[in-house]
Amino acid sequence: MKKFLCLVLSLITVVTLISCSKKDEGDIPTGMVIGKQTSSYTLYLPDGWIIQPELNGIVLAYASTADKSSVSFSCVSSQGLGADDYFKSHADEYTSLDSFTLEKDNVRISFGNNDARSYEFTFKNGEDSYRATQTVCVSDGSAYILTWI
Repeated sequence: MKKFLCLVLSLITVVTLISCSKKDEGDIPTGMVIGKQTSSYTLYLPDGWIIQPELNGIVLAYASTADKSSVSFSCVSSQGLGADDYFKSHADEYTSLDSFTLEKDNVRISFGNNDARSYEFTFKNGEDSYRATQTVCVSDGSAYILTWI
């Protein structure tokens, strides 16, 4: 009886210790990393997204050919400007889009531990309508630009 009781208590202890062990929350899911080696940020994407090779300093990923969801990431010189001034200095690139409408302007957010700005806008490409959110973060002389469509 003592051996049986000892065995039961041992099993209870082992099960308790196993159930209380902490999972490693720092594991990076495979196949989800997008970013530039020179950048300070890495973006994780859902499994199955298609990641395009870097082109002209921009890394792009999209959900599928049938789904218009996409995200792009770039890191360029901030030209000594803050996030909002950087966005405004490139405004002509956006306003030239068909039916461009800026819906939210200069929303202050945090990007990592850095101050950043977020902008929401809509535009058309042919018959297709899009809604985009762009985040601009300036850190150490670089502008990090993240765009979700």
